[in-house]
Amino acid sequence: MPRGEEDVQYNWINGAESLEKYKPGGYHPIMIGDLLNERYCIVDKLANWHSHEMKVLQALSAPRPLSLSAHPGRHSIPLPLDEFELQGPNGTHPCYTMTPARCNLREVSFSRLFPLEVARVLSACLTLGIAYMHSQGYVHGGLSYDNLRFFVTGTSPS
Repeated sequence: MPRGEEDVQYNWINGAESLEKYKPGGYHPIMIGDLLNERYCIVDKLANWHSHEMKVLQALSAPRPLSLSAHPGRHSIPLPLDEFELQGPNGTHPCYTMTPARCNLREVSFSRLFPLEVARVLSACLTLGIAYMHSQGYVHGGLSYDNLRFFVTGTSPS
């Protein structure tokens, strides 16, 4: 007996985005292997970033007076390497290419390579970065262990 649509079942895949978010104003459909902006090939799909975080990063990339650009926390905020828009069935989607990050704070905090001295330095860098954001008139919508990223050595933002 052929299977009808009513027989099809979908099981939740841990970490996968919800299909309901693929609608106008929602996610842009992307597949591994897709080429974006004739330059960027999709090789993996990561957990979603919240759009307000990306807007903060975009806004911080705008030129500022010298006194603000000399802020000691400026280097703690990653700036986009490139930005473009995708037009799709669900609307216009801003895209930002960023410096690769190695891991988040939650992942590294369980490592034996995370002594107290390192935690103190990271706390100082985080404080400077947040102070810089505040000096630019922005606030972060929700700091957590999961959205604090560490950059690959030699590729930190300039």
